[in-house]
Amino acid sequence: MQKVLQRLSAALMVPVVILPIAALFLALGMQLHIAPVTAAGSDIMLEYLPLLFAVGVSIGFTRYDGMAGFAGVVGYIVLTGALTAVNAELDMGVLGGIVSGAVTAWLYFRYHDIRLPEYLGLFSGKRFVPMASAVVNLALGTLLGYMWLPVQQAIFAFGTWIMGSGAMGLFFYGATNRLLIPTGLHHIIQNLILYTFGVYTDPATGVIYQGEVQRFFANDPTAGNFSAGFFIVMMFSIPAICLAMVHEARPAQRKRTAGILVTAALTSLLTGITEPAEFTFMFAAPLLYSVHAVLTGTATLLSHVLGIRHYGFALPLYIINWRFSENAWLILPLGVGYAAVYYFGTRYAIRRFNLPTLGRTEEEKETPLTGSASGEQLLKALGGTANITAVDSCMTRLRLSVVDMHRVDAKELERLGAAGLSRVGEDYLQVVMGTESQAYAEELRRLIGFSQQMHSETLVSPMTGRVISLAQVPDDAFSRGLMGPGIGIVPDSDVPTVVAPCAGSVEKVFPGGHALVIKCADGSQILLHIGLDTVHLKGEGFTLLIAEGASVSPGEPLVKVDWALLAQKKVDATTVVTSMAQGVQQGAWRFIEPGPVTAGLDVIASAKPR
Repeated sequence: MQKVLQRLSAALMVPVVILPIAALFLALGMQLHIAPVTAAGSDIMLEYLPLLFAVGVSIGFTRYDGMAGFAGVVGYIVLTGALTAVNAELDMGVLGGIVSGAVTAWLYFRYHDIRLPEYLGLFSGKRFVPMASAVVNLALGTLLGYMWLPVQQAIFAFGTWIMGSGAMGLFFYGATNRLLIPTGLHHIIQNLILYTFGVYTDPATGVIYQGEVQRFFANDPTAGNFSAGFFIVMMFSIPAICLAMVHEARPAQRKRTAGILVTAALTSLLTGITEPAEFTFMFAAPLLYSVHAVLTGTATLLSHVLGIRHYGFALPLYIINWRFSENAWLILPLGVGYAAVYYFGTRYAIRRFNLPTLGRTEEEKETPLTGSASGEQLLKALGGTANITAVDSCMTRLRLSVVDMHRVDAKELERLGAAGLSRVGEDYLQVVMGTESQAYAEELRRLIGFSQQMHSETLVSPMTGRVISLAQVPDDAFSRGLMGPGIGIVPDSDVPTVVAPCAGSVEKVFPGGHALVIKCADGSQILLHIGLDTVHLKGEGFTLLIAEGASVSPGEPLVKVDWALLAQKKVDATTVVTSMAQGVQQGAWRFIEPGPVTAGLDVIASAKPR
């Protein structure tokens, strides 16, 4: 469930990127009395927002696949048509778009590679997904037509409670929004407020508008409370705390620290993206971050008390949406006051509690922060291709599913420019890379795809250690090549995991787990014999991580070995990797010369031309 929420949180950011230009169209069109521009902005913000969410969520889940986006449109049209046919009073709004988009994404992953009989070949593969989306959303829309009314009433009631709870509700929203940032789930509660909670009926037209954004631009006199306080945080508070941390950095590190934090402050001021700044002290000084969350709550509370109504984030939208706001000028003196509290309060807290904020730790001298990285560097710091099972991104962070969190080099990621890391569960990692996160995600996906293609013609090292020639292995059966050509590896005792050398399946696991045969995709059979004479241990010191018959990918963990136990029992840990004699596959691999290797990363053999 946690993974689904993380993926949803990232997917919700796809349709949100269009809102600033829509607000610009609406503001400029009304200001300059240009009807087409006004209509364009109005249609995006008020008319087609649910459809945009249907498309955005479907492609956000499926890594921007065009057919998934098309299927999302089909699904939304069918779902809303069926829903209103059953009960014309029902309106799921943006939630309808999110639901149909998520259902479409699920159908895409389940059926995008389906193969139908030849006479139905036109509808095979991805082309099947829009049809499946239409059928499933028809059934779902009909079902919701009978079941959605109490849900809609409950949502409206909860939204009314939130909206009607006044200052305390606003304080709760502001503080919770910041507290959820480490998990990346703040987008979900934020989207409920902006696009679902609260209803306004235009007295002139009778049109119903739902959510903070639509109501604000439809001139609802009660809309704009939930966004107003965030102008204070993004335009004043975050730059102030960044300046305070720069001034509290060690003199030798102040220049480097300023380079990072000034950029983070400008990012917050101009785009409203606060994570690059917040992640620099979120984990280093959790007490300071908790106070920041509380102060954010007070900013939204005070904005409400002072009658400030405004929508947007950061300086550009503060200016653009001014004409729709009320008492927006009060944000400026209020912001200056908050900036002073943040600046002096942060400096006092850092000194009083000796907080290890950016630029104040000794080890930073040894690891200079570069603020930039190549895709190859990031991939290596994340543990290599074999350690990553999924790559996504939102506005400011990479969202990654990893095999082994221990293979992620946090210090190297920080050196490469990561503002912070957030581990969500055992295998889900968020890396804050700022506004370049999307570009990094695309580069990682490209590198992983290339590596997987390369691995179809290579063997990667099953363990970290030092390669020796087969002739050096102190065992006659192996050294004379009786078990086929190959190499020996003297393992690094600090790295206990043995991984798969190729994509394929586990054909045989010997009793005790001291040896395995991996059948590669091309039919080659690779023997991994872990240690010499380890059969006598009868499994002691070996922990199997995979079952016989299981499919594996290059670098996937197979066995955990207690090298210390082998040493204690005076068992030679030299591991042998051989290509077993199997007809045409005999001698299919050209093995490397002796030298150091890293598990799952370094190639130990390449396919010979056939």
